[in-house]
Amino acid sequence: MSSPTPTGGSTTTKILAYLFLASALVAFPVAGYFLGGFIGAHMAYSDVMQGYSYAGLFQTYYNSTHISQYNQIAQIASAMGITLGSTDTTTLEIVGLGMGLILDLGVAIVGINEIKKLD
Repeated sequence: MSSPTPTGGSTTTKILAYLFLASALVAFPVAGYFLGGFIGAHMAYSDVMQGYSYAGLFQTYYNSTHISQYNQIAQIASAMGITLGSTDTTTLEIVGLGMGLILDLGVAIVGINEIKKLD
């Protein structure tokens, strides 16, 4: 008796493998982008709050000393907090997207090798 020869996968299995690979290649970067945005939004909150707290602190200094530089710093501090917060969010979104694209390389290699095994 001879051993059976492997016949490969069915057409349906190949189609499902291609669909899974395509969806994974899209989903990982998108998920990384949104995860980076989620983490960045939480970091941005603390930056914005620190900016407003420093603005309030320097406004108090200005009210007690009437030195105009403290008033200028108070006006700049809140804007700096908002700027730092939006920068955190954007940076982490791009980092998440990049990590998703790097993860795609491994998924693509494994997926293509598995699809080749079905032939």
